[in-house]
Amino acid sequence: PPGITLTTAPNTDVQASYHPEHGYNYNILVQGTLNAETGSNFGILDNVLEKWKGIDIEGEANLFNVKIEDAVRGITVIQGSNAVIDSCTLTNNIAGIHVLKTNQLLHATEFSNNIYGVKEEKGTSAQVTDCIFINNIFDYYHGTLTRLTMEEINNLPGCQGNTNGG
Repeated sequence: PPGITLTTAPNTDVQASYHPEHGYNYNILVQGTLNAETGSNFGILDNVLEKWKGIDIEGEANLFNVKIEDAVRGITVIQGSNAVIDSCTLTNNIAGIHVLKTNQLLHATEFSNNIYGVKEEKGTSAQVTDCIFINNIFDYYHGTLTRLTMEEINNLPGCQGNTNGG
């Protein structure tokens, strides 16, 4: 909640658990501050097709060298939030990151095996630098320009050094 800081210890596994009636219908809602330490992993215990809801950032988050997997939206960043996302791995999600009405900086992050690596809504801008995109159906979906090639991504304002690894 607002005013509260949650800090994970390095190499912590945070797993959404399965509920017989609700499945993995859980998310982490950050209205205060989330500091995820290096090596923290967020996901589900079971190797199933179902997805958990992911991390919704409405407050502040500092994610460095963190892995988020098997979510509907690995990370959702909304207007008015402040998120630092650096050297993370977003894998096996429907959307690696969903950016809503905010300017978001993503640095040195790997987006792999997602339907959307980065999904940005109209009126939003993500600054994506030195990221790698591997085996996503859409590496980057822009709210106005729709599906972008790697060259088009690197030509967006504030975007550079991104590569496609597969």
